[in-house]
Amino acid sequence: MQLNFSGLRALVTGAGKGIGRDTVKALHASGARVVAVSRTNGDLVSLSKECPGIEPVCVDLGDWEATEKALGGVGPVDLLVNNAAVALMKAFLETTKEDFDRSFNVNLRAVLQVSQIVARGMISRGVPGSIVNVSSMVAHVTFPNLAVYSSTKGAMTMLTKFMAMELGPYKIRVNSVNPTVVLTAMGQKASADPEFSQKLKERHPLRKFAEVEDVVNSILFLLSDRSASTSESGILVDAGATPPRPAAPPSGLQGHQATLLHALDHAPDAIHAHSQTCTPRPTVWSHLHDTTRQRPTSLQPHTCPTPPTPRTRPHSSTPNMWVPGDPVPPAPTHCVVHSPLKVRSSRNIMDLRLAGRRALVTGAGKGIGRSIVKALHAAGARVVAVSRTQADLDSLVRECPGVETVCVDLADWEATEQVLGGVGPVDLLVNNAAVAFLQPFLEVTKEAYDMSFNVNLRAVIQVSQIVARGLIARGAPGVIVNVSSQASQRGLTNHSVYCSTKGALDILTKVMAVELGPHKIRVNAVNPTVVMTPMGQAAWSDPRKAKAMLDRIPLGKFAEVENVVDTILFLLSDRSSMITGSTVPVDGGFLAT
Repeated sequence: MQLNFSGLRALVTGAGKGIGRDTVKALHASGARVVAVSRTNGDLVSLSKECPGIEPVCVDLGDWEATEKALGGVGPVDLLVNNAAVALMKAFLETTKEDFDRSFNVNLRAVLQVSQIVARGMISRGVPGSIVNVSSMVAHVTFPNLAVYSSTKGAMTMLTKFMAMELGPYKIRVNSVNPTVVLTAMGQKASADPEFSQKLKERHPLRKFAEVEDVVNSILFLLSDRSASTSESGILVDAGATPPRPAAPPSGLQGHQATLLHALDHAPDAIHAHSQTCTPRPTVWSHLHDTTRQRPTSLQPHTCPTPPTPRTRPHSSTPNMWVPGDPVPPAPTHCVVHSPLKVRSSRNIMDLRLAGRRALVTGAGKGIGRSIVKALHAAGARVVAVSRTQADLDSLVRECPGVETVCVDLADWEATEQVLGGVGPVDLLVNNAAVAFLQPFLEVTKEAYDMSFNVNLRAVIQVSQIVARGLIARGAPGVIVNVSSQASQRGLTNHSVYCSTKGALDILTKVMAVELGPHKIRVNAVNPTVVMTPMGQAAWSDPRKAKAMLDRIPLGKFAEVENVVDTILFLLSDRSSMITGSTVPVDGGFLAT
């Protein structure tokens, strides 16, 4: 099939080498006018010689202000390929703040920024468009030494779904490709060790890595009108290495699936003969699973915006920000749930043998975190409670005498290192602190992005490193539980950054489990639905908004705090000694629908 892009203008990031460079060449050969973006001018000069007429832009996409200056006036763009990425291979315990910031700034924040620039232009012109994000199979499966890189790609998976949901009404399609090792110059170098290469190939049913053209063919297909009904999809170009999707299709869709599978099983013949090596059926099943089972959930139709969520006092200049620890406005009189917070008394707690163990809980000032502290204290654990609000810690100590308190803003890496670096031996860690900004994708700000990832993910890495290093130095086993969300796997309107942080947290949990397991440190996550904390009650007090969500929960109810706390305590205990790398839903069956 000849894909003709004549008359269309395409922008490709990471265009200097590898997949990006070959994508530029293919688009140029197909008649497109191409804007090639790279941070290496020498690569752009040589590319211009190979493809006369392309427009080169030299900029470091990790620099928000420089990117805005260089691309803010780029002009009309019809097709966008977000390919730029950095992959820093480091063990989890050796990952630095600089590694985290550089990786997320290029691999995710730049995707958000460049996509906003391009999408706003499409919308103002009233034209359709297509965006393809180059992700990776490591968004779904884990390898050692790729904690941060895998997390960026897990976040990209959710961001892709959000972009598709919010930009779809403007006829802008958004998809991703998820390749295995690709034999670019960098890929060949990374897989040069024959023993390592063989072991990695054994995870691939086709026993081979991808060629660059395999990935480029998939990108071109998704950019073209041949995929006009495809959006929100993550196409695997991985020789079958990613674990298969569930065998049973969602009820009521069997006929449609059979038809689509039959048609798309033969799609590689139409795209390019060589791309038959890309395992069409697993690829199509991934596409079908994503479009029929994992599509983002808009709480109301696109034509009816979700009612604004009540706001707490401003924490920063960024609007619509929820921060655990902020005061909560009084619940309206029509609040869905009026029951008070419940905390199990000591006689109601299963004997989980937590007495004498030292636990650290972040986000301990209110809600789930505060209830975890109370439950651990009642179970006999010695608890270190971390919050950024001293008043909450003071009242918590009055309720739980003997609790150790630490007041720090976890968004501040240096302050966190100073106060927690000498915290002493910790056996159990609950990473609960989080912030949630409610902003449409096109209105997400740099400040909202940075604060969200600094608290929701970077702080998890930092605090977990501090605790894990202590456990390893002592030769002691330990347990870490990360509080994620059902939003790591489903989209909710105006939660694009929050859901991206939780998608990243899920894959980070798995990488931590892989790397820390040999040290007898277990790592899991809990993924709750809406939880009836005071904040949850206020946010879901509108009956119409609540009903739209409750109708998607088989049990027909939101979670109480004790449902989440009980699950966390179980995962912290030796009763779950064979569980690690798991994400445990506490969602009333929402993720099963």
